[in-house]
Amino acid sequence: MSQEAPISVDLAQPLPAALLPDIRTAAVRLARPPRFEARLHAGLDRVAGIWRHFETAGASTVYQSAHWARSAAQHLASPAGASPFLVEVRDADTRRPLMLLPLVLRRSGGWRIVEGLDFGVCDYAAPLMAPGLDLAPEDMDGLWKAVLSVLPPADVLRISRLPERIRGMRNPMTLLPECRRMDMQSYGLPIDGDPETLLSRVCAPSMAKDLACKMRRLHKQGTVRFVQATTPDMVQTLFAALLEQRLKRFREAGRFDLLTRPGVPEFYLDAALGSLRGGGPVRLFGISVDGEWVACAYGLVGAGAFHGIILSMADGEWRRCSPGLCMVGEVMKWACAQGLPYFDMTIGALQYKSGFSASGHDLYEVTRALTPVGAVLMRAGRLKAEANAWIRRHPRLFARLRAIVQTARRVEAGIARFVWKETAEGSGAGGSNRSQGHATP
Repeated sequence: MSQEAPISVDLAQPLPAALLPDIRTAAVRLARPPRFEARLHAGLDRVAGIWRHFETAGASTVYQSAHWARSAAQHLASPAGASPFLVEVRDADTRRPLMLLPLVLRRSGGWRIVEGLDFGVCDYAAPLMAPGLDLAPEDMDGLWKAVLSVLPPADVLRISRLPERIRGMRNPMTLLPECRRMDMQSYGLPIDGDPETLLSRVCAPSMAKDLACKMRRLHKQGTVRFVQATTPDMVQTLFAALLEQRLKRFREAGRFDLLTRPGVPEFYLDAALGSLRGGGPVRLFGISVDGEWVACAYGLVGAGAFHGIILSMADGEWRRCSPGLCMVGEVMKWACAQGLPYFDMTIGALQYKSGFSASGHDLYEVTRALTPVGAVLMRAGRLKAEANAWIRRHPRLFARLRAIVQTARRVEAGIARFVWKETAEGSGAGGSNRSQGHATP
């Protein structure tokens, strides 16, 4: 099949006419009230007031915040060949806004796919919901019909990593008949009480002992400082250190790293700088020893929790001190001191999470074929998943294939590191890797 050209996106302009002829409205009458009306908005700013209201008074995850979504669309939509849009749902009788659903339309190998506004930088997908919204399954059936009736022409609809609950409210997307549990979980734990004694209370005894040992080792190496980036210069410095540490570690391990993708480092840096200017959700931290950055952490504050996203650490002689593990402990105490009741370690069953007594929570996916071509694509996806499962059941073959993939990823990460370094040095954004910054209160 011929390769489609990427779709450029301008958030201030509507989608290309070939993809979205016009904005449509659909009302679906149920056997009993309520009735739902869905509208498609080609720009993310068309319902800014409703978006802010749902963020502050309703229910959503931090990944659907306007700050995060707009920055992701600005930096990542064009490289992904995607056009973002919003579906707004109202009560057709009262005109009360009920839900916003951030989505994108993208082309992949000739296929047209509608999916959550994600680009790989959102650990959760979810609608933004009005305060107190509680839909029964039959209500959600009518609402979903209204949503489907205004989507742009596409072959497949796929929204992945849906949490079961959003800020204590049931996620109505999980009521849909096409919703299925995914083979992944998110992890997290409640945090409260005295921050200084938090780790001894939430950690397994062996983890608490190990953390204390690692911190003592760090302090023996020199003056240890845990800092939060509170100025643009410090954001630049810490992010440059984080990127260098992360790319090096993943390249040596032959692991895929999203930070090697075009536009992704720029997105994370822009979101962090924008949070300083406009009160966005990003928080950036570093641990230094005698001025040398040995660990960095990038996370989001929102929806009543701290959400850890990127963790990096220095390698070599620092490995015996486990600076990354120390960073997790320090950020957890910081979040507790801010009065945040929950520490979200997000997706991935990494072993260290069990040491912090983190609990797993199921995630869900909604998939639907919208055309006969889409049905073929979904079937191909299932066959691919079954093939991957078969390969994993044959260790020797899996090991050989993994070695090939890891080699390719090392090369890709090396190229990405070189390109970012050249760009950063050319723009003066690299900063110093040994700057101190301000200590967190």
